[in-house]
Amino acid sequence: MGAGYRLTIDGPYSLFESATRYGLQLALALPALCAAGASAIQADVRWGKERTPLSFRFDPASAGVPADDGAAARLPDEVAALRAAVAELDGPWRASPSTKILDLPGVGLCVPDLEFRRPGRSQPVYLEVMGFWSREAVWRRVELVERGLLQPILFAVSHGLRVSEQALGDDAASALYVYKRVMNARAVLDRIDRLARRGEAGAAPAGDSR
Repeated sequence: MGAGYRLTIDGPYSLFESATRYGLQLALALPALCAAGASAIQADVRWGKERTPLSFRFDPASAGVPADDGAAARLPDEVAALRAAVAELDGPWRASPSTKILDLPGVGLCVPDLEFRRPGRSQPVYLEVMGFWSREAVWRRVELVERGLLQPILFAVSHGLRVSEQALGDDAASALYVYKRVMNARAVLDRIDRLARRGEAGAAPAGDSR
C-alpha cells in the first residue's frame, strides 16, 4: 500500500452508541472525500429502527465517481465570508482555498482553509479556521508549531475556547488569532503580514553569520 492518510470522522455523541446525529453531516462530507481521491471509504452506522450495526464500504474510483475540480473551492460560510472581505479591501494579499496538508512526521498535521499570497513573495502564509473546535485541538496545533512545523500559519480560534494568543510566542513560525463573533479581515491581514515579515527576517542571507 502506498503512502497516504487515514481520516476518522466522528463526534462527541459517538461515545453513546445509540446516537444517530451524524447521518446528514457525513453525507455532506462525501463529495469532498471523493474529490480528494480517497481510495476507500468505510462508514460504521446503526441502521433502521432496531439500530442494527452495519459497515458500508465505498470505493469512489471503482464506482466511477467523477472528480469535481470545484470541490476545493467550497468553503465553510465563515471562511467564504472572510475571503470575500479580504478581496473587498483590495490590498496586496490574495486569499484562495488551500489544498495543502501540512504534515510534521511523528507529531501531527493540519489542513489549512486558505492560503494568502502577495506579489514578490513566493511562499504563502496559511490560515486554518478552528472556530468552535475543542481547546484540545488548539493545543495540538500549538504543539505542532513548537515541535518544528516551519510553514507560517495563522490559527483562527473562537474566543469561547478561552485560549490566549500568547500561547504562541512572538518568535514562533505561526500565530493564534482569537476572535469573538466573526473574523475581522483587517485583523487577519495584519497578522498574516506580521507572519510574513517574521519569516523573511528569520531567513538570513547565505553567508550571514547571525
